Amino acid sequence: AAAGIITHPAVRQAMLQTDRVLYVESSLCQRKCRTYDYGPYADAPQALGHKVTVSAPHVHAAGLEALAHHLVSKPACRALDVGCGSGVLVACMARMVGPGAT
Repeated sequence: AAAGIITHPAVRQAMLQTDRVLYVESSLCQRKCRTYDYGPYADAPQALGHKVTVSAPHVHAAGLEALAHHLVSKPACRALDVGCGSGVLVACMARMVGPGAT
């Protein structure tokens, strides 16, 4: 995984199964700036409108890696993401805890 951030297989699988294009405003992310390319699959923050962004994938990966042991090792795991923003991170966490968890 990019920069060695993703080490846990569940993190990798959850991120691959979560299509970022469903969580960003396509009209806002089809442009370029001097620093990096925009687009749902770029490792860069993406505009959501109203001067808000969804974090870059490597930021989500770091958070999921920090939570991986808790999300996948306990039966009937629960996770709460307060102020979940775009929902990308919550979607990944839901995939990691699996069906039946909350």
